[in-house]
Amino acid sequence: MHVGISPARIEVAHHSTWKRGGFNLVVPMLIKNKSSENAGTDKQEPGQDPDQDSDQVLLRVPMPAMVGDAQHPGSVTDKLRCETASYIWMQRHSPEARIPHLYAVGFPDWFFIERLFIVSTLNQILYGLNFLHEVAGVIHTDLHAGNLLIALPDTSVLSELEEDEMEKPTLRKIVDDTTVIHNSKNMLKGMGPLTICDFGQARIGPQHTGIAMPVPYRAPEVILKMPWGKAIDMWSTWEMLERKPLFDVYDAESPEKNDVLHLATMTAVLGRPPRAFLALSDETKKYWDGDGNWIGPVPLPDLPYISKQITSIKAEDKTLFLSFIGNLISWNPNRRMDSGTAYQDDWLDEYRKAVARQEQARS
Repeated sequence: MHVGISPARIEVAHHSTWKRGGFNLVVPMLIKNKSSENAGTDKQEPGQDPDQDSDQVLLRVPMPAMVGDAQHPGSVTDKLRCETASYIWMQRHSPEARIPHLYAVGFPDWFFIERLFIVSTLNQILYGLNFLHEVAGVIHTDLHAGNLLIALPDTSVLSELEEDEMEKPTLRKIVDDTTVIHNSKNMLKGMGPLTICDFGQARIGPQHTGIAMPVPYRAPEVILKMPWGKAIDMWSTWEMLERKPLFDVYDAESPEKNDVLHLATMTAVLGRPPRAFLALSDETKKYWDGDGNWIGPVPLPDLPYISKQITSIKAEDKTLFLSFIGNLISWNPNRRMDSGTAYQDDWLDEYRKAVARQEQARS
């Protein structure tokens, strides 16, 4: 479960005790203490009662048909947001009120949260890239989520983590004398400002040649041995928007074969490259004819177009988003949006206005 509770600790009440109101189904549940996972095993401590300190909880599930979700998609999500906000406000500002404690909430989708995260992330990345490209004259060449540092919004979490480790050390596995694998622990408690890091492969100046960028994120002009510039950083932006790589191809044994597969995948997902791009290098003749039809040594993979691979944006928002991302991962680097133009794009601007309205409504 997304609240981090093992199914072994959950006991669902008999269906005869379930309650149904006008909009919700309520299911009583018993969350046993953690020792219940060891009940009946040699890990159970002597005298330990698995049922001691168990918590009674109610799982409340909205019924889509009762809130008209079929006729008005999103009604369930809107209802949950309102109720969740009410619970959170009361728990923070009126702790003496006798209401059920809200442990967790699960939405039918996380589009709302993801959109805010995406817009915040892109705003900062594009702002940072604009400084690198237009002021410092630097091309990062290695831009992906792993090279973004997230600041702690509250440094008190560090002392809390230290105390928690002293009392309840995280699970770890000792592999050998020099290697210890630790269990991960979420310690952010929010998201502070982003910092673009790892400039080990950065280049200074407007134009370069040769290999650059990690293989999965490599722009077509780099693969095809064309001169390249700051546009390759814009090509990498997709990796900040979706969990799944757009071109997930890699052949470790044959870099040359990997290039062919990579270009074939790009063609399948983005469509035929334009003639203006093909004219930039004779290398393109190995893979496409003069009209951009694929003639490479491997068949095109059966992959959906880019519009079908977007999962973090709702359907009604995809038109503007497709225009935005299409201008970032254009075949032709000369047609790719620069960081300043991307920052002012209509799609991002719409979300910035929406976020500003929400913040104004809260104040």
